Amino acid sequence: MEYVDILNENGILTGEVLPKKEAHRLGLWHKAVHIFIVNNNDELLIQKRASDKDFYPNVWDLSAAGHISADETSLISAIREIEEEIGISVKEEELKYLFTIREEHIYEDINNKEFLDVFFIKKNIDSNNLKLQVEEVADAKFISIEEFETLVKKKDTSIFPHYEEFQMFIDLYRKM
Repeated sequence: MEYVDILNENGILTGEVLPKKEAHRLGLWHKAVHIFIVNNNDELLIQKRASDKDFYPNVWDLSAAGHISADETSLISAIREIEEEIGISVKEEELKYLFTIREEHIYEDINNKEFLDVFFIKKNIDSNNLKLQVEEVADAKFISIEEFETLVKKKDTSIFPHYEEFQMFIDLYRKM
């Protein structure tokens, strides 16, 4: 069972720790990490969420993501999620923190309120060498930043509705 630190609406720790499912059921704020991996061809690695996920199954999402476990840092969580979900080992110094965004998504009986610490990594990865975590990830592929932005701008339902975060990333990436 995965436990998360509970936050108030301003992102401050409350001192309460609950199972992730309970935080979702009660609609309590907690933290997660999102990682965008881009190769030297300016292509973004996206993953398709597994079909049996409780939350937005079968949609394309960013490179790796996950909840920050209780008493874990966002950087350590990002490294763990990349390794668990796509089987790639990365070092702390490879990850660049970009921003934190507050998001709320209601999907069926899940009320997901998160503060997302967003990271970026520039890394050439052979998508054929990925080791996908079958419970989480059905597929993964690289797409151009332009193609990704087209999906975001039209709010395509084939991608997870992190539209504001996705556009923020695209805008920052173009400035880098």
